[in-house]
Amino acid sequence: MEMTKTNKIILSAVAILVLVGLYVLLDGRSRGVEEGIGNNEAVATTTGNKVTLPSGVEYEIQKIDSPTSVPKPIPNLDRVLVKSSLAVNVSAQEISSAAPKIKELQDFLKTKPEVVAAWIDLGSYQKSAGDYDGAIISWEYASKLDTKNFVALGNIGNLYGLHMKNVGMSDTYYRRAIARAKGESYLYAQLAEVYQYVGKNITKAKAALNEGLKAIPNDPNLTFLLSELE
Repeated sequence: MEMTKTNKIILSAVAILVLVGLYVLLDGRSRGVEEGIGNNEAVATTTGNKVTLPSGVEYEIQKIDSPTSVPKPIPNLDRVLVKSSLAVNVSAQEISSAAPKIKELQDFLKTKPEVVAAWIDLGSYQKSAGDYDGAIISWEYASKLDTKNFVALGNIGNLYGLHMKNVGMSDTYYRRAIARAKGESYLYAQLAEVYQYVGKNITKAKAALNEGLKAIPNDPNLTFLLSELE
């Protein structure tokens, strides 16, 4: 049967509609793939007052009165890891292991600088990577952010004493930590350890333990350590 002019027009219109539909379908799939790629990037997620980093670490978000409550200046969160000349026992593997954790925490703290625990963790990773100056900066800031926090100051005392072999600075930071937490026996024990093994001063080691026992009478750990020095 010979195709009429009208039939030809109808078939052409149908073909055009099919082509348009196919284009829309393929374009939609293409956009979906592109959007899927973009959405695969790991991001921190927030639930209530807790935030979880891509690595799975969870932090509680502290409430602050206002943005001005965060001490200024905030440490440089683009700081490049610099290994201390004193970090002679820190290996290249330890540095490469800590580096991504440091970057993750730095990026997180740029948006949530009030999270004290994250600053303490940042300092710990910097210490493990041999960046002693960076660790001190992070822990000092944590102690300013939370004026009741003694852990950060004790960490600096430990770093100065056992890793940097600076007994005087170690004593200074342990004293600052103890001033905030007189009932924490481990602070006295660690200070005594610095005096015993680094300072080679048994008299001052005993004095630190006795000071702890005065603040925490009959503490079993301090009592035992003191008996070992007698």
